[in-house]
Amino acid sequence: MYCQAWNGLFKMCNPILASSTSQSDQLLVRVELACHIPSNFGKFSPSLNSVSFSNNSFSGELPSELCSGFSLQNFTVNNNFIGPLLEWLRNCSLLERVRFDGNNFNGNITNHNLSKNLLTGEIPQSLGSLVQLEELDLSENKLTGNIPKELGNCGRLLSLDLSNNNLLVEIQSELGNLNALNVLLDLSSNALSGTIPSNLTKLTSLEIPNISHNQLSGEIPALFTSMVSLRPSSIDFSYNKLTGQISTSKVLEEATANAYLRSSGLCGNAAGLSTLYTHSTKQNHSKTLLIAVLIPATEDFNEKYCIGKGGFGTIYRAALSTDR
Repeated sequence: MYCQAWNGLFKMCNPILASSTSQSDQLLVRVELACHIPSNFGKFSPSLNSVSFSNNSFSGELPSELCSGFSLQNFTVNNNFIGPLLEWLRNCSLLERVRFDGNNFNGNITNHNLSKNLLTGEIPQSLGSLVQLEELDLSENKLTGNIPKELGNCGRLLSLDLSNNNLLVEIQSELGNLNALNVLLDLSSNALSGTIPSNLTKLTSLEIPNISHNQLSGEIPALFTSMVSLRPSSIDFSYNKLTGQISTSKVLEEATANAYLRSSGLCGNAAGLSTLYTHSTKQNHSKTLLIAVLIPATEDFNEKYCIGKGGFGTIYRAALSTDR
C-alpha cells in the first residue's frame, strides 16, 4: 500500500494509507503513517485551514509551504519532527489553536513554539499580534527573559501555560487584560519575582491559577475575592516568598494546605496557615498582627521564641522596636 498524498503531494511511504476529510479546506491524517512530508506540502492548497499530523510516525522537518495560503487556523503536530520552528509560521495570522508537544524541535523562539521541546531564547513580542489565538502552551522548555506584555493583546486566549521554564522578572500586569482566560493560567516553576499584580484579579472567569515555585513576594491581592470562578482545589501559591494575611474569601480559605506550602510569611483562616489574631469578647472587631514585622523579630518563627502551643496555634514572644 502507499502513503498517498492529499492533492498528490505525498510520495510513496511505508505500507499504510493516508486519509483526508471530504472538505477541500481540511486535512486530518487519521491512520498511522511513517514518512517525511514533502517540503512543498500545502503550496497548492491556499484554502487549507486545518491540519493534524497526530498519531503517526512522521519525522524530519515540517514542510515550509504549509501556511503559504495564509489560511491555517488549527495545527496539531505530536510526532518526531526535528529542527527549528520555521519562519513561515509568521504568515499564520489566522492561527487559533496549535499543539507542538512531544517533538524534538530546537533553537531560539521566533514565532509559535509549544511544550516539551528544547526551545531557548525569549518569548517573542510578536505573539501578541495573534489576536485569534485561544490556547498557548510553551511549557517545559528552556525559555528565558520576561513575559512579554504584548501577550495581553490576545483577547481570545482561553488557556496560557508558561510553566517549567526560566522566565525572570515580574508578572506583567497586562496579563490581567486576558478577559477570556477561563481555563488555565500556569506560570509555575520559573524564577518570577516581584509582587502579584492586582490586575490579575480582573480574570473573573479563570478557574485554575498556578504561580507556585517562583520568587514572588508581597501579599495576595485582596480582590482575589472577586474571582468567582476559581476552584479552591486548584489554586497554588506555594513555594514563594509571599507575606501577609489572606483575604476572608471562601475560595482562599477552602484551598488545600498544598496551596500554601513553604509560605511561612502568610497567615489566615486556611489549612496549613497560622491564624494570628487577638480577639475581644466585648468588641466586634479583631486586630491582625503584621506578619512582615513578626518574621524578622522571631527569625522566621524560630523555636527559641516559642513560649507555648495549644489547640488554637503557637504563641511566640518577640521584642519589637518602639517605632512598630
